[in-house]
Amino acid sequence: HIMSSSYSTGNVGSELAGLALEAMPSGVVIIDESGTIVLLNRETERLFQFHPDEMLGQPVEILLPPRFRERHPWRRRSSVADAQAEAMGTGCDFFGLRKDGSEFPVEIGLSQISTREGAFVLSTLADITERLRSEEALKQSTERIRRIVNGSLDAVVTIAEDGTVTDWNPKAESVFGW
Repeated sequence: HIMSSSYSTGNVGSELAGLALEAMPSGVVIIDESGTIVLLNRETERLFQFHPDEMLGQPVEILLPPRFRERHPWRRRSSVADAQAEAMGTGCDFFGLRKDGSEFPVEIGLSQISTREGAFVLSTLADITERLRSEEALKQSTERIRRIVNGSLDAVVTIAEDGTVTDWNPKAESVFGW
């Protein structure tokens, strides 16, 4: 049985599994073959801002903006057993839908689970808002440096530790004929 700190519509695991589920830093949603949410952890509650009773027993699509519902990674195939496992970091980047209607970028990892009670899909969820902000800031910084280097009146050549020329600016082209 899942500890009372985990939310479940049925007997889906042991006390240890419930404790592990609650200790995870990522949201966890488990859906059954019909696409119904049967288990989730507190991090999922925090991410989506729904009370567990508002999610359990509902179609998983309630967690997605309407424009993504037809092509989301939880989309049921002919059977949940056909679901392919995807680890976090290699999974899909998508958007989640909070109770208040706001959206947030989320990375989803999928795993198939087979039990005596049937086949399920376990989805791990991570809010990637900060990661995307950092990536955008890095992209802008890199572009700013590129513009400065390319606009420089001096020849600028970048050389790797092994002595290989990896980059140069337009002035280096004219000075060295490269």
